[in-house]
Amino acid sequence: MKYTLDTGKVITIPDEEITKGIELLGLSRDESIQMYLDDNGYTVNDEQSELNELASLVKIEHGAKEVKARKKPSAPRTYVNSDEKNMVYERIKECVQTIANDNGGSAEVLKDGKLLLLKLPTTNRPIKIDIIQARPPKS
Repeated sequence: MKYTLDTGKVITIPDEEITKGIELLGLSRDESIQMYLDDNGYTVNDEQSELNELASLVKIEHGAKEVKARKKPSAPRTYVNSDEKNMVYERIKECVQTIANDNGGSAEVLKDGKLLLLKLPTTNRPIKIDIIQARPPKS
């Protein structure tokens, strides 16, 4: 069925939709047509417009995630010190201590074989030296 809106736009309404409204809901032909127009957004309903405005103000949080059990704690890291790294560390440690003694500062070992801290009286920020040996390249 062809139906012309107040704006002049012509709409084709399936006959099945009209008969569905008449038979299942007990509506008249005009009521069934009006229901089709309302359901498919061809007519402006003041109540519906007000509800749409209120719904647009509500922010919906997307991305809710399922709460997962925590992983069991992993084993603590183990550091492997090679002879070369230990030799380099000891030499750097001696140099840092010499620098600290010459300038009236102090040198601390934060983590043996890995971290050194140099405090100089001329600066208020200590210098941290971290000795790291790179992994062998992948073959």
